[in-house]
This record gives sequence, structure tokens and C-alpha cells, in this order.
Amino acid sequence: MIRCLLNVNIIPQTEELSEYKLVVAPMMYMLKPETAVRLKEYIQKGGQLLATYVTGYVDQNQLCYLGGFPGDGLKDVFGVISEEIDTFYPTDRNQVTLWDGSKAQVRDYAELLRVQEDVRILGQYDADFYQGMPAVTEHSYGAGTVCYVAARMESQANRRILELLVSRSGLDLPKLPEGVEYHVREAGGERYIFLLNLEEKEKQIDEINGTDLLTQKLCDGTVKLEPYGVMVVKAKQG
Repeated sequence: MIRCLLNVNIIPQTEELSEYKLVVAPMMYMLKPETAVRLKEYIQKGGQLLATYVTGYVDQNQLCYLGGFPGDGLKDVFGVISEEIDTFYPTDRNQVTLWDGSKAQVRDYAELLRVQEDVRILGQYDADFYQGMPAVTEHSYGAGTVCYVAARMESQANRRILELLVSRSGLDLPKLPEGVEYHVREAGGERYIFLLNLEEKEKQIDEINGTDLLTQKLCDGTVKLEPYGVMVVKAKQG
């Protein structure tokens, strides 16, 4: 089985966002000062944002924003207002139908959204009193786009949404065999690739070019990782 992996940075709300092609902000319940302004500017200039339910409910003093969520002006940027949140009992379930016809099970949380006319619906609830209401939305703002996921869905649905946004962002996704970790670090103008085989079977990884710093061997396209093997590659420049 081949999977795609995206190397990520975990950043605070105060971080400068302009260098990122895609920002994911799950359950950002509390907004610090200037966070909403920073997100608005990022999207307006062409950034891609994925946000979820329980975003922008309170400020740094735990005071709720008035006029609907997400607060501090983000509802206009996102194109949605969360008017209510349905919290499930552990055994409760709902379902969402996504844009491609696939189904996704919902548990724990489901927000009820009111959307602007220019919002695109990527998923709708299938059951309960909010059947047919939007569960996943997309809104253009300036040169960028916001995708809002209003419910806690199973991982396959989240993966499908992320793949859609990643493809639009033009990010480079290395293809990896199952059980292999891939991490990239940059320092002093050099790029280093860390490969870890987490299984007891040999793995083959393509498109690796550079020098293996543990063995000093050259890597020219395809490398093989022994069971539970580790490789640190200084990437070839250019």
C-alpha cells in the first residue's frame, strides 16, 4: 500500500503565516489578539485554510464572542455562522455525504451552520433534524480559500478533504510505503531527509537523491530500508 505524507510544522497562533501554502487550525476554541486579523490577511493574499467546529468561540479572557461563531470577524471570512452545536452521547452517530458521494460517520460534535450565498457546500448531514444542512463548506476570500469542517468525522473523510486542499496548494507529496516515516529539516542552506522503517519488512522508497550520512553512500533515486532501519540523507542540491 502506497500513501502520501505531508511534513508539517506545529506553530502558535502568533506565528507569521505568509510562508505557508496551507494552514490547518483544528478546534481553535480561543482566539488570541490579532489572530483573526492574521488569518484574514493570510487568506486574502492567497492562503489556504482548513478550520473546524469549535473555532473562535471565546477570546483570551474566555469571554464568548457575540453574534455567532467563529467570532472576531472570522464568520465573514469563513462565510459561515455556527448557530448551534449538537453534542452526541457516546453511542450517537450521524452521517455526512461528501462532494464525491462518499459517506463519513459523525460522532461527538456536529455544528449547525448558516452559510452565505457564495459558499460552496462540500458535504451535507444525512440524518436527524438537521438533515440536508451543510457539514463541510468552502469559501473564497480575496485570493485564498477557507474550508470549514463542522463535524467530527472519521479519519478517511478528513484525509479526503486534506488531499483536496493539498492538491490545490501545490504542495510536494512524497509517496511512501506503509510503515515508513519521512521527515525533512533544513539548516545552513542544506536539506536533510530522515527515513524510519517502523516494520520488520524491508521497504523501498523512490525519489531519494543525496548522500546517506550514516553510511556515506550515494542515493540515486531508489533506496531500501532494512527492517526497523533508519536513514539520514543530505539531499542533493538543485
